[in-house]
Amino acid sequence: MTFRCGTIAIVGRPNVGKSTLLNALIQQKISITSRKAQTTRYRIQGIYTCAEAQYIFVDTPGFQTRYGGPLNQSLNRIVTAALSAVDVCLFVVEAGRYDARDQQALAQIDAALTTLLIANKVDRLADKGGLLPFLQRLRAARAFCEMLPISAKRPDDIEKCRQILLPYLPVKAPVYPEDTLTDCSERFLAAETLREKVFRFTGDELPYTSAVRIERFEQKGSLRRIFAAILVERDSHKAMIIGERGQKLKQMGVQARLDLERLFGGPVYLNTLGQSKTGGNIKPPRLLTDYPLRAHNAFGFEVRARYAQAIECEAALACARVDPRLKGLPRLILGGGSNIVLTRDFDGIVWLIAQRGRRLVHEDADAWLIEAGAGERWHDFVQWTLECGWPGLENLALIPGTVGAAPVQNIGAYGLEMSERFFQLRALDMKTGKALHLNAAACRFAYRDSFFKQCESGRFVIVSVVFRLPKRWQPRCAYPEIERILAERGIVKPSPRDVFDAVVAARQSKLPDPAQAGNAGSFFKNPLLRPADFEALSGREPDLAAHPLPNGQIKLAAGQLIERCGWKGRALGRAAVHARHALVIINNGNACGADILKLAEVIQRDVYRRFGVRLEPEPTII
Repeated sequence: MTFRCGTIAIVGRPNVGKSTLLNALIQQKISITSRKAQTTRYRIQGIYTCAEAQYIFVDTPGFQTRYGGPLNQSLNRIVTAALSAVDVCLFVVEAGRYDARDQQALAQIDAALTTLLIANKVDRLADKGGLLPFLQRLRAARAFCEMLPISAKRPDDIEKCRQILLPYLPVKAPVYPEDTLTDCSERFLAAETLREKVFRFTGDELPYTSAVRIERFEQKGSLRRIFAAILVERDSHKAMIIGERGQKLKQMGVQARLDLERLFGGPVYLNTLGQSKTGGNIKPPRLLTDYPLRAHNAFGFEVRARYAQAIECEAALACARVDPRLKGLPRLILGGGSNIVLTRDFDGIVWLIAQRGRRLVHEDADAWLIEAGAGERWHDFVQWTLECGWPGLENLALIPGTVGAAPVQNIGAYGLEMSERFFQLRALDMKTGKALHLNAAACRFAYRDSFFKQCESGRFVIVSVVFRLPKRWQPRCAYPEIERILAERGIVKPSPRDVFDAVVAARQSKLPDPAQAGNAGSFFKNPLLRPADFEALSGREPDLAAHPLPNGQIKLAAGQLIERCGWKGRALGRAAVHARHALVIINNGNACGADILKLAEVIQRDVYRRFGVRLEPEPTII
């Protein structure tokens, strides 16, 4: 049997039932509806797959003709952009009604594009005898391929619509897996569902520019915890949302939660508040003074910050940015504090990144896109992706720190760097207040380096990170240590969990727990040499461990160089090199940052004297 797959735009003036039609065609509500024009503001894609075809429907905003403001102009651009990349167009009108606004919307559709007319809402047509003359009048306006009077509320009409569409779709394989309903993220769908309730419960009281912002979206098992802000233009508008004794806001939240539970197929906790776009209800995070940082740096140094604030959402960060109490102060961003050496008290503001949340953003035939809040613990996140059946990060297991710190350092271990699984991140520019989405090229990843280590300290704060995990998974087990552990366990064809367990075992066998002995993991970067320099060095040291890189450089094992200089297991004052791993410097008890740096400098000197190689510290020195 020939399989067909195509993209179909649903176009028309406002309030002709386009979103209702989309929801009916895919048998799932994903596009919000209300009597209010401008309810649909985005390009919403819904997918219906059956044995014969995959229909990719694109719901568009109603084409605006009455007003020329920025919002309407933006909505119209969405419509024209959608029409430029589809196979078929469904031009929707209200049965028995065709006026100048419909004509202007129709004029946006290229005459060469396969276009079917949908005369919707025939169930509301008082004079059924007028339907045929109405369709004849429309046939004179455009040579439609098909003309179909329907009610989007009748299942038989919807099935007839799909059958009439079928021969107009191209013959090709499906684009999406058969269980995919939309390419929209759950975060987006949650915001849209709540916005629908706002419009329905407030009617014409509230201005069109009202919006919903998802502050936090967390998922644990089947439970989704969603924290949302309803944004209005003025503080005076908040009363329209809240209602008497908060009843209207409560009703909107309950109705949105029920819809989301049906959509997501699991329990939802939804917390909503009303907020003006000028700042309204959000207050700056609590300002902590003379704050101890021992629990926020992996070395466990007894240092303090003049001020500190816990940042649990992007809105709180934006508010902290303009807090007049902090104007002109130095800024320090701390996640887990696993890659920093604090040599003194910090006379400024420390922002403790605590934004949580992790979810599947999108899935296609090649990969999963997984998003995590910057405050998520890295190892917990890696473990969660495996539990969900999304491998690809297992080589980076047990690396200390948070998700937000991973791109800064471009963390890596056992043959994999974070940048290989990176898709994009969201960051707030603390100078301009703008939110940025940065891809890998913009992040300028290099070995244990990135754009964030090169720019002004505290200028950009990472809010969330999206990773691309490939479905065609292949194990990376070339490191001798991982090969040995797998062989000892009799594993010939390792699964992602096997690799994860081997990496955890390898790290636990040689790396100290920061809770027992304060440390920042690998203290020095593995040095990179040019081939000629390596050839000269290997003449003197013939058995050095070396890993050729794709760019032609040779990576040496810094730990081996330090061990050959006799530093493994040795101490200098209250700092020491760990007995099982020469690359790890530990707090041997009540050490301070100066003690760690003094030992590091002596090691750098000795390595350079013997090998002519300069070691560069991995952690940031403050």
